[in-house]
Amino acid sequence: MQLSCFMKKSIIIIGAGAAGIGIGIILKKMKLDFLILEKNKIGQSFLSWPPQTRFLSPSFTGNFFGAPDLNSLCPQTSPAFTLQTEHPTGTEYAHYLRDLVTFYALPVLEDSAVKSIKKNNALFHLSVGTNSITSDVVIWAGGEYQFPKVNVCEGSEQGIHTSNIKKWNDLTGDLFPIIGGYESGFDTAINLAKRGKRSVIFDAQDHLNIKQSDASFSLSPFTKDRYKKYKSSIFIQPFTRIKKINNQDNEYILTSDSDK
Repeated sequence: MQLSCFMKKSIIIIGAGAAGIGIGIILKKMKLDFLILEKNKIGQSFLSWPPQTRFLSPSFTGNFFGAPDLNSLCPQTSPAFTLQTEHPTGTEYAHYLRDLVTFYALPVLEDSAVKSIKKNNALFHLSVGTNSITSDVVIWAGGEYQFPKVNVCEGSEQGIHTSNIKKWNDLTGDLFPIIGGYESGFDTAINLAKRGKRSVIFDAQDHLNIKQSDASFSLSPFTKDRYKKYKSSIFIQPFTRIKKINNQDNEYILTSDSDK
């Protein structure tokens, strides 16, 4: 697919992840004119996951019973059926996204990073490489995984954000402080525990004991089941917000909001 074929589009979607592909399927069914731009590869955020990281939500072929797969992007498909697994890895889910692109013949342009967006009157002008594309509508579908919020406290640059961990075996040491007690923090602690390492989770709340039906606030059952198996290697410090990280002689000193 050549960029020169798409110098003017009604709708531009930036990002070919779950959000971008999902919106693309809807626009395709509506027979609208659009193009999806992806700076790397389809499903790049999922491809960047450590190989041990899996989906928290389970996939199940419930379509026949009128219950869509929780991880599907459209009711007519099921990652459980396509991938034949319940908790897909990032790489597996990226394959599912690519299958959707092929099946629905979605116009996706990979390796096309948008450098700038300017609006002139009613048109958006996007700079992509050495080319320029105009569009009536721009939809941002970039994932947080590739654009993490890292400046969370003083000295945070001395730590490693989970999005930069490619392999858990690359981490050296025996005891790891983990800032953040939600899914990423627990997933990190569990994967470290599998390798015989201990960790301390500093949680600004108490996610382990929060019980809500909304999965945005409560840890998933999948995470809690894994935690139970390795909890002897994971210490949790609830209601503790870290405000400063200091590295002295290769030792990390963390200061909380209570100055402890």
